Amino acid sequence: MTVLQQVGELMRHHGRSMTLFAAGENNQFDEQPTRAFLQPLRYKNKIYLEGILSDIGYVDEGHYLYIGPTQPSVHDLPPRSEIHCGGARYFVKRSERVFLADTPVYEWAVLQTLYEGEQPWMV
Repeated sequence: MTVLQQVGELMRHHGRSMTLFAAGENNQFDEQPTRAFLQPLRYKNKIYLEGILSDIGYVDEGHYLYIGPTQPSVHDLPPRSEIHCGGARYFVKRSERVFLADTPVYEWAVLQTLYEGEQPWMV
């Protein structure tokens, strides 16, 4: 079993169920289910501390680390895309692919919770 297969098996067996919603034309979303790891970033790791008002809602100061497969890709999500997990909606703030030699093995991303008014958006 290759390293890529081993990482994929870990995510399938131990990751959380979530759905990537890739924004398309006419406010249509392409729904892509996946399994990945999601954990809060601890205070000492928070390098993006400001909240912002985006065109899809208010983004709070809560930041989360996403570690997931290369397919479906969070790195290639268009603007206004979302990730839904555990009833909450998240916005991808930054993402990168991690490679082993020339092969992408997994992706990591910094996510923030989307807010509408003063309440988190729930699905």
